[in-house]
Amino acid sequence: MDERYGVDASQDIHDVDWIREASERGEFLLTKDVHIARRPEEARVVHMCDARVFTITNQAISGPEALRRLLRNEVAIFRWTARTRAPFVLGVYEERVNRLEIRYP
Repeated sequence: MDERYGVDASQDIHDVDWIREASERGEFLLTKDVHIARRPEEARVVHMCDARVFTITNQAISGPEALRRLLRNEVAIFRWTARTRAPFVLGVYEERVNRLEIRYP
């Protein structure tokens, strides 16, 4: 976020805006916010923009640990992206990945 919007501005970007912008660019979204699939506004934009979201399921872990989770689950993540149509929110746990329900519509 800081790289795209700048350090100061990134704190003021609403979730629905960055989700929409990244999805329009065809990017995969990476977050530590599992509620992205549950909050009405965010779930709606994930659904409407065909977002492809990976969420680390523990906000308290460090960046290096989040990276380890992604690498540990790399094969499963690639499998999901190859066979699953957008929109989706995939929870990345320590030893597994699970699709999270998007609560929209």
